Amino acid sequence: MDNLKSQRGFTLPELLIGMILLIIILAAILGVMPASFKAQMYNFEEGANIQDTRVVLNTISDELCNATQITLPGVGGSENSITYRQEGDSMNRTISLGTTSEKGYVLIAAPDGSVKKIGSGRIKSVSFLHKYVSDASESPCKRDISVSVQVQAKTDAPLSDITTNVVTLNAF
Repeated sequence: MDNLKSQRGFTLPELLIGMILLIIILAAILGVMPASFKAQMYNFEEGANIQDTRVVLNTISDELCNATQITLPGVGGSENSITYRQEGDSMNRTISLGTTSEKGYVLIAAPDGSVKKIGSGRIKSVSFLHKYVSDASESPCKRDISVSVQVQAKTDAPLSDITTNVVTLNAF
């Protein structure tokens, strides 16, 4: 019996204080977790947007770099589609943003009637801007075309806007 009295445990007030502290710590952790998950999803969407945008911009740049003729908007003007020809084309090619069933994709229409869809259904807008080249030493066959692509997966997802310049070296 003396042995039982010499062993001390926690008293009821000590247990209550420990449980209250544990509840406060758990509440703080659980309060931060939803914000952490939301930030993680936002960052994931932003990364997916940037990757999709780069694929679209690289494809458009490759198409326009090999163009022999480009129908440009007026200097300083901007359009949502562009027509051009490549070596051996008898008809124009077109790059534009899809509508209805192709909404969210960039479409590249070839002279043979085939259409290539690029993007993952997340493209919000595409615009082509004709910049004025003021340097007289520039070759007359060089044109800077800015391509802007905004990607948005969901209404609360991040909106990415990336612009690149395409310099065509072919005379047109």
